[in-house]
Amino acid sequence: MPTIASAAPSLSRLSIPAVVLAATVLSGCAGLRPGVAVEVGDQQVSTSRVDEVMDRYCDAIGEAGTQPVARKDIRTQVVGSLAATSAVEAFAAPYDVEAGASYTRAVARLRAQLDDFDAETREAIVAVEGASAYVEALVTGVGHELEPGGDEAAAAEAGRAAFTEWLDKHDVTINPRYGLSLDGDQLQSRDASLSVAARDTEEPAGEAASLPSAQRCG
Repeated sequence: MPTIASAAPSLSRLSIPAVVLAATVLSGCAGLRPGVAVEVGDQQVSTSRVDEVMDRYCDAIGEAGTQPVARKDIRTQVVGSLAATSAVEAFAAPYDVEAGASYTRAVARLRAQLDDFDAETREAIVAVEGASAYVEALVTGVGHELEPGGDEAAAAEAGRAAFTEWLDKHDVTINPRYGLSLDGDQLQSRDASLSVAARDTEEPAGEAASLPSAQRCG
């Protein structure tokens, strides 16, 4: 059975998506329609999409036989990845750029580890594990448009600066039921007891392996 690359969520792996959320994570859900998990402009990620990706990713961790991980940590990683993807797509849309070869190579390397999983599970893993590469590729693509003729490093720097400026002017709204906040550039779980059902928040302390099966992956 293949291992999922860094299956246990190390949120530092999502440092690029975290930048997406650093500018504005709105704690309220005023204006969010029922069933919406993330909203960026006129783009929305549904709660059902979050649930689907999270369930498949969680099952894959169990199948791969990796160390158990708390479901709340997987939820944070999934929501952060999907929010990052939506935000960078909205940012890059006016420039008509695509993720390009660097993302294609990154995804190919990831997919090479996933042959034993079904197609839907592979796509869920790519949506989470490939988010950083996707954001980086689109941001760099925009940078090339802004700095024609520059090298990759210059394009990445220009793209990130433009992305940061864009984020200052646009809202990335995350449904508070997911209990996300930021500590520096890291997504962190916060107390969501006012907006999440008790079964989701009353998780006993201790290692993930000690959690009830419904509250852990693996």
